[in-house]
Amino acid sequence: PYSLCNYTRLSIFWLAGGSIESFDAKIFQPVKNLSSLFINNNQLRYLDSSMFAYLNRNKLRELSFWSNKIESIETNTFDLLINLEYLNLAQNRLKFLNDYLFNKLGNLKYFTLNQNALVSFNFNSLNCMNELSYFNLCNNQIDTFTDDFQCDNLTYIRKKFLNQTLSRMEC
Repeated sequence: PYSLCNYTRLSIFWLAGGSIESFDAKIFQPVKNLSSLFINNNQLRYLDSSMFAYLNRNKLRELSFWSNKIESIETNTFDLLINLEYLNLAQNRLKFLNDYLFNKLGNLKYFTLNQNALVSFNFNSLNCMNELSYFNLCNNQIDTFTDDFQCDNLTYIRKKFLNQTLSRMEC
């Protein structure tokens, strides 16, 4: 199997425009300085925590799975990525997200979920994101959100991009 053993100083890994449906996380084991991982425009259908098992999770700051075919994300997938600042999940096939999926991402500054098929979103899942300054939820199919929605943390968001239904909300 292919390994990145000769690229131990690699800090940015970009793999785009392919037909990757899955990958063996062990390829990242020798890469100790990876701060940015972009696996965009591929064929991934799910994400789970094992995909990040061999990364130096303290170094990883940027993660992008833009334009794949992701339909599901395991609940604890991002739990150990506590220093993540950028997360792009745009242009996938996500319909539902667990309310606790993002609750460990307190350092997140940039977060995109636009152009998925989300039918609901719990804004309280953003409560831990005190650093969030960009959030994009445009072009989903959202028709419901939690009744106990509080805008407290959204005061940190300088740019909010919501679909037409939610853009009428006032905080």
